[in-house]
Amino acid sequence: MKAALCILLASTLIASAAEPGPLTLEKSIPLPAVQGGFDLMAVDVAGQRLFLCAEENNTVEVYDDARHRIYVSCGAGVLEVIAQKDADHYALAASIPTAKGAGTSWLSPELDRLYLAVPAHESQPAELRVYRPPAK
Repeated sequence: MKAALCILLASTLIASAAEPGPLTLEKSIPLPAVQGGFDLMAVDVAGQRLFLCAEENNTVEVYDDARHRIYVSCGAGVLEVIAQKDADHYALAASIPTAKGAGTSWLSPELDRLYLAVPAHESQPAELRVYRPPAK
């Protein structure tokens, strides 16, 4: 009986050692403009988008998987568009002038629009700007 138990235990240990680990890194997407950490994250599975709130940047990073682009509304007066060149390479595709403090954005795949909230600042009234991303 002891021998059978030892064989069973040994075979269980060998089988579990052969199993793959709990996670395998599939992809790493560099975000070179982000300083510090992230506060919140949300995913839109149907729209194939990931939202990251870069806490120290005061930005919302939106990864658009359908177009392989990252849209960064940073509140500094520009909306940055970063294009994925291949699995490991990204480059700044555009830096679109916006307004100071405009750091909240939302990408709607259903409407094919990016919405940017612009706060009131000095002579600039608050507004919602609507952008159309390039064709897929």
